[in-house]
Amino acid sequence: MTRKKLYAICISIILGFMLLAGAAFFVIDFFVTKSQINSYLEGNYVHLDQNGNNATKLLNSNYTVFLAGEESGSQKNYTAQMTLIKTLNKNYNVTELLFELPHSLCIRLNEYMETGLEETLDGVFEVMPKNHLANNKSAKEFFRKLKDYNDGLTQNKKLHLNGLDAELSDATVKNAIVILQNIVSEIKEVPEDLQDNWLKLSNLKSDVNYSASSLKEVFGDLQDDIELSKNSLATSLDKNYADYACIVNGIYSKLYDDEKKQNKDDVMYKNFRIVYADKSNSKFFGQFSQELVYLSPKNNGAAADPLAVQINQTLGLDGKICSVRFSYKNSQRLDTNGNCVGIGQTMYEQEFNNFGNSPTSLTLLKLDGRDSIYAKQQVFINGFGKNTADLFQYVLLIEDSAAVEKLA
Repeated sequence: MTRKKLYAICISIILGFMLLAGAAFFVIDFFVTKSQINSYLEGNYVHLDQNGNNATKLLNSNYTVFLAGEESGSQKNYTAQMTLIKTLNKNYNVTELLFELPHSLCIRLNEYMETGLEETLDGVFEVMPKNHLANNKSAKEFFRKLKDYNDGLTQNKKLHLNGLDAELSDATVKNAIVILQNIVSEIKEVPEDLQDNWLKLSNLKSDVNYSASSLKEVFGDLQDDIELSKNSLATSLDKNYADYACIVNGIYSKLYDDEKKQNKDDVMYKNFRIVYADKSNSKFFGQFSQELVYLSPKNNGAAADPLAVQINQTLGLDGKICSVRFSYKNSQRLDTNGNCVGIGQTMYEQEFNNFGNSPTSLTLLKLDGRDSIYAKQQVFINGFGKNTADLFQYVLLIEDSAAVEKLA
């Protein structure tokens, strides 16, 4: 055999081993059998009741922050959200709720929770962009039910809403400015280092359509104050500091979004840090778009880690974050273009359906239990390079959910 042929054979063998290794890495769940999945899940699921009484059979209580990830635009997301809130509030003393909304709108929603005035609730949805996925009938009814539930709670169990997102539109920015002006107007002695910038804020008129460049001049300075004059702000604003800082962040992020390409996860994490610092002795629950709640970043070179990763790696909360990913059987959602589309499942994800048929259409499945196949391999999820249970510890199966209906 010539040296050239021997060389070619060696190269072929090496390439063959590399291809086999690559295949094993990228299609690792090829080696998972359905019997392995079903054998594990048989002892790790529960059909949830909507009063939040039985999820504790599976749901671990040793977390500080509970996050749920949805495919937005599906009606039963709100059933799931209400059920999880009741479960966590009743059993684990979760009182701080996190929303994928601007904090300014959550302040209005907190006002509605206290007063029950329908015009306050109407105002929240009137300023939302028409194509925003939260601007729908199911969401509005959800907040009515949330208020009813909250009314029956003792004072130490009362719920408080926090928004983490940037402002959505010119209309929500105007609403946010009015709230900031009300907060600042209550301060009787304004520190010298804040006087000029707060005067600019106070001089803004709610009936004027300011250009983005005009508002940038004001809110660029207010944002700098949060970084450079935090002590003065915190002392002056006291209990209103968190509301003020989150709203300024939300407006600043909206105004500078195109120019600075700020990542949604970064903006939301910045506001979470403020909320957490203000309520560090509390427990939290938030329901967000699915990609925000993964506990490991995807291998796609994203500019920022998911919100859950950033929370998990900082603030002393490593290992204190619980992530629940929603899965959907026979369900639809509304997209931002107003189209009704089906929500699919991967092949191995469909095995969750064997444990469904819940009277409430909600089935909770624990993925990180003893001898879990999900804790050993990457099953039904790819692109992360982690075992499934490293990304989220639970799946909530939702069945037969129609798409949301837009408000008129």
